[in-house]
Amino acid sequence: WAHRVIVMREGRLIQDGTPETVYEKPVDTYTAALLGDFNLIGPGLATQLLPDLEALPEGKHRMLRPERISLTVPDDSPVKGTITEVHYCGSHYFVWVEAEGQLLKVSTTQKLTKGDRFGLSLSPVHAWPV
Repeated sequence: WAHRVIVMREGRLIQDGTPETVYEKPVDTYTAALLGDFNLIGPGLATQLLPDLEALPEGKHRMLRPERISLTVPDDSPVKGTITEVHYCGSHYFVWVEAEGQLLKVSTTQKLTKGDRFGLSLSPVHAWPV
């Protein structure tokens, strides 16, 4: 296993850091995609889910890994979503949730059904600006 990850693109250094830092806090979507699935949350949805975070500059989004989004009781969240697709992956499920006009990929161990409604919850430390 590596103690350091160096990401290059077209001969240029993009990011240099620990595996955890590069995975959780990639500098751009290219780097995020190299290490796994991710969601880009637009400014409107990000503000509703994370009202205490400062607003993003124009053209910026928040990157969030599927395992960092939690599904909650709808009444416990300001943002509600509907399951639009469910994929069984052995130890977990990938579900796609439509929330506020945006489709988000969520990793969960819960067996869910298309059409189920949930609230969305996440920690601000995992919503990285890109």
